[in-house]
Amino acid sequence: MNRTTRMLLTALAVATLGAGVASADSPAPRVERRHAHQHERIADGVRSGQITRHEVRKLRRAEAKMRRAEARLRRTEARMRAGRYRLERERARLQRQLDRQSQRIWRFKHNGRYYVL
Repeated sequence: MNRTTRMLLTALAVATLGAGVASADSPAPRVERRHAHQHERIADGVRSGQITRHEVRKLRRAEAKMRRAEARLRRTEARMRAGRYRLERERARLQRQLDRQSQRIWRFKHNGRYYVL
């Protein structure tokens, strides 16, 4: 992976960690912490060469999908303070997505493919 891409990933991870700290008062701080931790794991895999470019691309797409789901959850929370059922379903779905992403990160880091820097 070239130096520019590595710096970009590092900057993205730092920005995400900063955003997680800044939004500590958000309705879902646990989700923010998980996002930040997963970004850190991805960056670590890239730095060590355990995650290839193709795998990083897949993880980024999944991360973008989860960010959209998180935004949808926040909109739903704002609208449905009184009705808890759908809100809990949305939270559960987001947690399942985060669980799958975590499994993907582990699988990509441990699949025996290495990207030589």
